[in-house]
Amino acid sequence: MNKVALARLEQLNQIKLTDEQREDVLSFLAKREVDVSSLDQIDTSNVEPMVQVMPTVLSLRADISEQPFSREELLAQAPGTYAGYFCVPRVMD
Repeated sequence: MNKVALARLEQLNQIKLTDEQREDVLSFLAKREVDVSSLDQIDTSNVEPMVQVMPTVLSLRADISEQPFSREELLAQAPGTYAGYFCVPRVMD
């Protein structure tokens, strides 16, 4: 991670860091890079590829379609409706 990449991340995330914060972030990421690079030294040739560390069993339930609430019940609880739809505040102009 360099200063140019960090500046790009600031722009993408719409944040502004002070010079001190930038140095802290760069220092932190440099240490993490060393930590991660040390993992490259581990011999994994005898390790079977896996998707997850712990085995899991999916417990499936019956796929039964049911309607717990009627449309009218749900719309009756809405703060505003129009033509059978929920009215929500505008998010974008």
